[in-house]
Amino acid sequence: MLKAGGALLVFFAGWGMGNWKSRQYQRRIEDLQMLQLIISCLTGEISFARNTLPEAFSRISTKVVSPFREYLQSIAERLKAQTGEAFAGILKEQTQTVREKTGLWEEDWDLFLQTLGHLGYLDARMQIRLLENGRAELAAREEKLKHQLPEQKKVWQSLGILGGAFLVVILI
Repeated sequence: MLKAGGALLVFFAGWGMGNWKSRQYQRRIEDLQMLQLIISCLTGEISFARNTLPEAFSRISTKVVSPFREYLQSIAERLKAQTGEAFAGILKEQTQTVREKTGLWEEDWDLFLQTLGHLGYLDARMQIRLLENGRAELAAREEKLKHQLPEQKKVWQSLGILGGAFLVVILI
């Protein structure tokens, strides 16, 4: 038999799980915004500053928060080392180290890597066009998620509360 304090604890645990899931949804939106910032900064570095990719990634790393800061710094360091590795390979490898530290989904990272994967191979105008297209697609995802956020928060919080209540009933 479950005591009243234990039942309340189980109920709030279920509610907390619902809140956690809705915060994950919000975090994905914030991380999509960060990817867009990175792409916008890269566009500026290519079109105006005319910096090399290692310089660009290093400069942009100072404008973003962790774990993206460390991610960009590690890419810059790998590029500066000039080991002869392909840029796309370096991006993919470094992404593996940061993936779990963000709220981004696999499809978000795939789009980001696809957007950046051809940098350095095309002329500046084509690189900028590619970056702008990728940023626009990330912005569209973000906008869609923002519209879904209030509904998703209610759903996950309600499911958490119902799950907690269900556990209380089962344990009683």
